[in-house]
Amino acid sequence: YLWGGLSAWGYDCSGLTWAMYRAHGITIPRDADAQFAAGTPVAVSRMLPGDLLFYEHPVVGHVAMYLGRGLMIEAPNSRSAVRIVPVRTSDFRGVRRFL
Repeated sequence: YLWGGLSAWGYDCSGLTWAMYRAHGITIPRDADAQFAAGTPVAVSRMLPGDLLFYEHPVVGHVAMYLGRGLMIEAPNSRSAVRIVPVRTSDFRGVRRFL
């Protein structure tokens, strides 16, 4: 994890999702709140791999990517590395799709 990171030196949460989309030729906004505002809302029951999961209230401050099978990849904070974990429901804000 690296706040504001967009490279092998480290990623922050939205830098990780931005870079994953960018690697596939898709440009999305850089920051989590802007990604949340720009994506198409998706019901949790219709999530697909590649959809973005957003967290924190009242302003979106965290984003992760859904991998399928109840898992997501995230760069959560400076105490943790990029990791794959079960999808969290605490402080959940919504799902957005860019594909």
